[in-house]
Amino acid sequence: MAQLSTSAASLEVAQPSVRIRSDHNGGHQHSHHKGCACLDPEHAALGFAALGSPARLQVLGVLVKAGPPGLSVGQIEQRSGIKGSTLAHHLRALVGAGLAEQVKQGRAVVTRAAYHPLEALADYILQECCADLRSIELAANPTKEADV
Repeated sequence: MAQLSTSAASLEVAQPSVRIRSDHNGGHQHSHHKGCACLDPEHAALGFAALGSPARLQVLGVLVKAGPPGLSVGQIEQRSGIKGSTLAHHLRALVGAGLAEQVKQGRAVVTRAAYHPLEALADYILQECCADLRSIELAANPTKEADV
């Protein structure tokens, strides 16, 4: 599976690997991009495929709840109830898809949600939200401006 990584304006495909970074960039800056066209269908499908497991959704939910500081594997295990090699498998899939990040802090590895790629997936699926309703309303009332 290809890895999704973010740049300022788009997601790019990189070679599959589990990245462990030594820097500490725990800040989460929420930015909702209405109508974002920065993710193409192929990359969106890769991201959504990584979420295609109830266990992965549970692990990702635990990471999102923990926020930018992230959690150690032991903490994820305790909060999710998913143990050992099964948890490692799901973490590899999430990191490999770019939906989670692992950062080495001393001897520990901290895993956290990758908010920008997650937001890009949400933006991708919601970019055309209610477009048909707006078209119907404008057709029914042509004098009304597009402020719907």
